[in-house]
Amino acid sequence: MKILKIIVLSLSALILFLGIALYIGVKTFDINRYRSQIINTISQQTGKQIEFGRISLDLSLTNGILINVADVVVKDAQLALTMPKISADIQILNLIRSREVSLTDFRVYGGELSYTDTAAGLKLQFAAPHTASLNGKVTANLSNREIHFKFQTENFDFNTLVTTKSLPIKAEGQIQFDFVGQGQTDQPRTLIGDGQITVKNGRIKDLNLLKCVLDQIAALPGLTDKLNAGLSAEYQQKIQNPDTVFDRLGSTIHLRDGAVLLPDIEVEADGFQIKANVQVTMEQTLSLTSGFYMTPDLSAAMIGAVNELSYLKNPNGQIAIPLSPYQGPLAKVKVFPNVGAIGVNVIKNRGKEEIKKAIFKALRISPAEEPNPPADSSAAGAQSVPGSSEQSNNPGAAIDHVLDSIFK
Repeated sequence: MKILKIIVLSLSALILFLGIALYIGVKTFDINRYRSQIINTISQQTGKQIEFGRISLDLSLTNGILINVADVVVKDAQLALTMPKISADIQILNLIRSREVSLTDFRVYGGELSYTDTAAGLKLQFAAPHTASLNGKVTANLSNREIHFKFQTENFDFNTLVTTKSLPIKAEGQIQFDFVGQGQTDQPRTLIGDGQITVKNGRIKDLNLLKCVLDQIAALPGLTDKLNAGLSAEYQQKIQNPDTVFDRLGSTIHLRDGAVLLPDIEVEADGFQIKANVQVTMEQTLSLTSGFYMTPDLSAAMIGAVNELSYLKNPNGQIAIPLSPYQGPLAKVKVFPNVGAIGVNVIKNRGKEEIKKAIFKALRISPAEEPNPPADSSAAGAQSVPGSSEQSNNPGAAIDHVLDSIFK
C-alpha cells in the first residue's frame, strides 16, 4: 500500500508539473515569431493567398488552447475574404493522439466577401459587422484530409450583409443558417451537408411582388382597371402597398456533388405564396422552377371582380400563376410569369366550360342539375368514382368527370 501511495503521489506531482510547464509554455511562447512560416504552409496546402495579423494563445483547463487570430485575409483569382477576428478552442489531446485538429467554439466575427466570375458576368459582395458571427465546430484530420463541420449564424441582418451593389433591390431581414457537413478538403465535390435557412422579418423595399406579377399577366387585358373597380379597399391595399413584407421565408439546404440544392423554398407574404426549387452548381449554373399562388381569400375577391381569373384557380381555391422555369448562368437569371402556360390554362378551362354548356343544352339538362361545389378544400380535390350512385343521380357530375379527364 505504501508503494502504491508513493506512485499515486508521484504521478499527481508529475501531472501538476506538466500542467504548470504547459501553462508557462503557452503564456511565454511567442507563436508570432513563426507567423511567416505558418502563412506559407497554409497557403501551399490550400492553394490560396493567405495573410493574417497577430496570433494570441491562452490555456483553458477544460477546452485546451484558446487561439485568436486577427485580420485574416484569403484570396485567389476570384475570391477575396477578409475576417477581422477568428477564435477557437484547439483540443490538444486529439492533435497529439490522432493528428486531428479539433476546433470547438469556432467563431468568425464579421467580415467581407467578394466573389467575381468574369466569364459568367457574376459579381457578389457581402459584408457583415463585427456583431455578426458564424459559430460552430470543425474537425479536420491531417492524415486523410477529412473534415467534419457544423455552423450556425448569429445576428446576421440582410441589409448589412448584402451590399446594394450585389442586388438591384433593397431587402431587410434576419438570416438564420444552420448547416452540418463533411468531406475531403482537397476534393470539393466530395463535400456533403444538410441544413436549414430562414429569414425572419423579411421585407423588400419599394417593390410589391404581387403587383408586379399582376401587371405582367398579358393574357387578361385590362386586368388592373377591372381590379381597381371591383376590389374592396382592403384588397386594393394589398396590391398598392409599396413594400413586400414576408410572413415566412425559408428552405432546407443540401450540398451534394458540388451543387447547392434548395428543394422546398417557401415564401409567404400578405396575399400570396411562392414555392420554388433551386439548384446551383460549382460552374455557376442555376436551375429554377417556381409557382406563384394567391391566398384563397384574395383569390375569391379577385375572381369576384374579374371572372376570367376563375380559369386560373386551382383545387385549393388559389389563383395559381406558373412562373417561367430557368436554366442557365446564375448571373443572367430572370423570372417572370409564364404567359404561355397561363394562356393554355385559360383556354383549357374556358373550353371545358363552353363544351359543358353545349352538352347540357343538347341533353336538355337544366343548370339546376349541375353538381354543387364541395363544402371544403378537401372535398374540392376529391373526384367521384365513375359509375357511382352520385353520378347516376346527377348527370352534371358525370359530365364534369368526363371533361376533367379530357382536360387534364
